[in-house]
Amino acid sequence: MEAVPKPDVPVLAGGDTVAAAVHSHVAGQLKKLRLAAGITQTEMGEILQLSYLQVHKYERGVSRVPLERIWLAAEHFGLEINYFFDGLESATRPRIARSDDDDNCQLRLALSQAMQLISSPKTLRSLLHLTHALTLVGGAAPRD
Repeated sequence: MEAVPKPDVPVLAGGDTVAAAVHSHVAGQLKKLRLAAGITQTEMGEILQLSYLQVHKYERGVSRVPLERIWLAAEHFGLEINYFFDGLESATRPRIARSDDDDNCQLRLALSQAMQLISSPKTLRSLLHLTHALTLVGGAAPRD
């Protein structure tokens, strides 16, 4: 039986995966929310329809917080779901080890965003022709 290759998992400079950093951050936000609300782990468990022990495991990072529990917490406290992810990007982005493919993806995204600001059809046509010419030089066939 053939081994299934593992997908490339982005790794932070400290060796943690991005997923681990995200789960740790979400758990921290859940605990911060509980403390700010002045409630116990038992009370948070009731809100999330869990035992206090499971809330304890989430907060300590022993277990990962499922999305449906994040949703329940956001709904109960009247928060946007992004509350649980606020501050995450700045904490992880500079330390993510990137491959050339990641860099190319970021460059394509930046180029696409910049091109959205161009309103002149003539300029856009010229850029399209230039792009097609550059793909031919690079050995790739242009796509329509």
